[in-house]
Amino acid sequence: WSSIASPEDFYSVYITPPTTSSSGTKAKKRDPNALPFHLENPRDHEIQGYNAVQQGSAPQSYPRPSIAHSADLVPLAGYFVNTAAGEVGVLVVGTFNTEDVAGAQEFQQVTEEFISSAQSRGVSRVIIDVRQNGGGKVFSGYDMYKQFFPDQEPQTQSRWRGHAASEIYGEHISSFNTLTTLNANVFVSPFSKAAYVNADGN
Repeated sequence: WSSIASPEDFYSVYITPPTTSSSGTKAKKRDPNALPFHLENPRDHEIQGYNAVQQGSAPQSYPRPSIAHSADLVPLAGYFVNTAAGEVGVLVVGTFNTEDVAGAQEFQQVTEEFISSAQSRGVSRVIIDVRQNGGGKVFSGYDMYKQFFPDQEPQTQSRWRGHAASEIYGEHISSFNTLTTLNANVFVSPFSKAAYVNADGN
């Protein structure tokens, strides 16, 4: 670190490639305006072609999944891996987002079939891999939680600043009793007490 006194020094020492290689020939300098290497190639699940059709939404570098969502942009796939501790189930959940209702229903079915398959195989350990998950439809996440833990209610609290206006807003939204096409979004608002659990706790 003795040669580093500024951000520019750090960049020139660790980021900028050397002008000559160890063999003494000049190294080609990369265009500073070029895309970074990791952005030059599309993400695995966006690659179209034979493997994408075979693998469904699973990344191509993964083994063939036991079950996968059919949509290329919904990376949801289940695997069963043999380990020294026995067979382990791995559910890769790259998103909770789906294009339409049919996609959300398939998301639900893939999760259900994975759990059913794990139970029939006697798998007692499941890893739910959400490392690459960027979010999506919250109800898909809640549904998955309820499928894995049917006796528990998902924690549905949101972080909102507590003040009189938010209390009034929540009370009025929660006062709607009849679902119509005009107020449907109110019923899924985080301010609605009945958005996720009814009065009976179901």
